[in-house]
Formats: sequence, C-alpha cells, structure tokens
Amino acid sequence: MAKLYTLTHRQQYCKTKDTYKSNLCIVNKETLLYIAGRFGISLPKSYSKEKMAEKLSDYVLKNPMKCLEQLSVKELEVLKEAVKAGADTHIVRPNRRFYDAMRQLLLVSTFHHKKERKLYFLLPDELRDLFAPLLDKAIKEEKKREKLEKANNTKPPIIEEPEYIDDDELTEYDFFDDDDDEEDEDDGPFDIPDNFFSFLNDIRGKIRQYSEEHGLNCPTYKYSCSVDLMEAIRQLPYEKKVEIVKAFYRLITLHLIGAETIYTERFEEDYNMIIFNGDEVDDESSHYIGYCINDLDNAISEIDLFDPQMFFNIAGELDKVING
Repeated sequence: MAKLYTLTHRQQYCKTKDTYKSNLCIVNKETLLYIAGRFGISLPKSYSKEKMAEKLSDYVLKNPMKCLEQLSVKELEVLKEAVKAGADTHIVRPNRRFYDAMRQLLLVSTFHHKKERKLYFLLPDELRDLFAPLLDKAIKEEKKREKLEKANNTKPPIIEEPEYIDDDELTEYDFFDDDDDEEDEDDGPFDIPDNFFSFLNDIRGKIRQYSEEHGLNCPTYKYSCSVDLMEAIRQLPYEKKVEIVKAFYRLITLHLIGAETIYTERFEEDYNMIIFNGDEVDDESSHYIGYCINDLDNAISEIDLFDPQMFFNIAGELDKVING
C-alpha cells in the first residue's frame, strides 16, 4: 500500500531557507505522484524522485495562482500571516482539519505541539516571496467561491488518488512535454488514461473472487467494499462509534495495519485530542469522535483499494464491535 507523507517535525524547526523542491525531495515517490494528481498533471512513474520533485517545483513556480486555488480561505490567511511575519517565524494555529491541503501539498512544514494542541507552520522563503503579491486576490476569489458553494448547497469535488502513468501514455497536452519550446495548448483537466476503467474492473474482479473464496457477501458494483462498512458504522449510536474509534486505534498501535499513511496519521492526531474520563469521552472533546470516524473512512477506503486482504482483516475486527 502506498505511503503518503506530510512534513511533520518532532521538534520545532525554525529554518525557512528550504526551497519547495527541497521539501519535495524529503518524501517518497508515491507522495509526489499524489501531489501531481492534486495539481491535475501527470508524471511518469519511471522518473527518479529528484526529477519528479524538480518538475513539480517548476510547475508551482510557474503557476503559483493554480497552486493557491487548491487552498481554503483559512489556509490562505495562514500564508498571508507568514508573509507578514518574515523569515524563520512560525504561524501557530489550533490543531484542526482546516489546514490539511497545504500540508499534503508540502507547501509548509509543521510541528505538532501535543501539549498545547497547536500546529506550528513554517513557510519556505521561496514560496513566501512567490505568493506574497497574489494572496489578497486568492483570498477574495476563494471567499466568493465558498459563498457561491454555500448558496448552492454544493460540495467541492473529491480529489482522487493520482493514476500512475507510464512514459508512453503521456499526451501532447501534458504539462511535462519534453519540447520546452511549445506552449501548453490546454489548461483543462488531464485526460483519464485509456486503461483506467479496465484497472477498476480488474480490482472489482479480485474483490469478487476473494469474497467468494471466503464466503463474504461484498457487492462489487460499488467502487469500494469499505462503503458498506462505513455506512454501518455511521448508523451506530455514539457509544458504539467510540468503541469503533478505540478499536481502530488499537490496531494502529499494535502495528496490525501495514504502512502508515497521511490518513492513519491524521486519525492518530485527532484521537490524541480526545480526553477520556475512564471509558467515557469528555464533552469538551466529543466532537473529535466524528473527526476520527471521517479519518477512519479515508484510511480504510485507501486500504481497501491497495490491500483488499488487509481490509477484510480490519473489517472483521471492527465487525466484532458493530455486532458485539
């Protein structure tokens, strides 16, 4: 299963001389492919990590406004405050989910102060200078978009994991065309690879085969078997949801869930914000149970996609709680 990372330091880190490329070079190729997918561009998986980082950095430096369009108003305001604060200065915020996008895109590095329950954000000098003249415009446009979204009662589109693209599948519309003399013809979304739906059908076939071999009743007309599990969990009473959250945290701490991802990391962060009085959850932190359920949804959906056997193992453990 792919491991996706954010830049979260164990100690306070106060150097903003790092470039965006140097941030990108720290993480693995799966994370770089995820970031490319968020920007709507394709990278061949045969690229080295350094080349991927270079291409992504070039894209952001040439298209800063498109990068800022990925962020919420709260995140843009953090960047604006970082511009005013100057070099080597943290911007401190409560540990909330509002700031996930800029962390996942590695625009900032983060220190999580667990005792204070605060996040310390650090913006590289290179990006601070790049974004400075654009932030007021970006905030204005994002507020307008959010207001329209609220008026229409619509939700933003779900960002899917990036498809791994082979070199021979790149088209002339891709940003990373080898011919630097030609201008991009289209700024629209990238095309879905021809083999995408056959890939999904193959996954469904493997799930159906595994379900039949193990006597499981898992409908394959849905993209993910985790949909049914999460529907069952979300219908549980609050007390049962607390038990589910505890059970999933126990699986993580016992290392029974393979690779750590940004979703399991977020689950742990939200779980650590819960205040327990014995077996009961303190009212002050009860809303974090809902956050943890959302984190669980993201985590097991990814596990279901990349490691169906592990998903069924987890589902079996959680089913004991659901029907216990």
